[in-house]
Amino acid sequence: MERIAIIAITKNGIKMAKGLKEKFPTWEIFAPEKFSDDDKKINWYNNSTTIKIKELFESNDGLICLFSLGAVVRLISPHLKDKKTDPAVIVIDDQAQFVISTLSGHLGGANQLTNETNGDGRPFNVIRMPMPPYSNGITYTYVNSLIVNNKVLVPIYGFTDSFANDTDVLSQYEEIIPGSEAIGFDCNQIIPANGAIHCIAMKVPAMKEMISCGNNIGDVNLDQRINIFDILRLVDIVMGFVEPELCSIEAGDLNTDNQITIIDVIELVYLVMDL
Repeated sequence: MERIAIIAITKNGIKMAKGLKEKFPTWEIFAPEKFSDDDKKINWYNNSTTIKIKELFESNDGLICLFSLGAVVRLISPHLKDKKTDPAVIVIDDQAQFVISTLSGHLGGANQLTNETNGDGRPFNVIRMPMPPYSNGITYTYVNSLIVNNKVLVPIYGFTDSFANDTDVLSQYEEIIPGSEAIGFDCNQIIPANGAIHCIAMKVPAMKEMISCGNNIGDVNLDQRINIFDILRLVDIVMGFVEPELCSIEAGDLNTDNQITIIDVIELVYLVMDL
């Protein structure tokens, strides 16, 4: 095997690709130009990944794809010809923990590639997952899943045969990720759009941290009591003498107008004096 191309389409994937490049200098990295950092070791392309994958599929002995299996299957399927001539294709997950021998496992050498290690020299743990049959133009997949804390959200489709069984797949996820809970989601309505849970969630931005302060109106100094010290603290906040905590602002906005003013101080005096 001589010509190996690494395709990365995310920032983290590019970072992983650089690690592989350090270990295997002859392997070539290809990534979208929009992520360019002017690294000369990377071939930055400005056309679509659909076009680039066709070019690389036809000109390399092996492809290492650092993005979701579902996307890889969709991109390479139009170019499949024969297992004797097709390149080896493997998919590596975003955390560099699992490697999937996707095409030409034996003849193409994908199985051999899965025996390699990551940039830190750690061997990949190769897990073979069942893949539901391609049907009516739909690429069903179990690996377009999403790991959230100790939960694994897995696409399921109601398959119950020996080749593709939803229940067995959920059990397999819990076996290969100890301490996790695999939760199946019926994805029959979204999979025709060529994506499942991972695809629809990957573009959702992280939300700002939400803090729950509870219903402690008046407890400005956050000591679980409402007294003269809260009044003094609120005066300091109104005068700008102190930088208030978020929960202090919430507790001090007694008239709930989203502002801390002298009116809130008066309201707090009434509250403390039970007027």
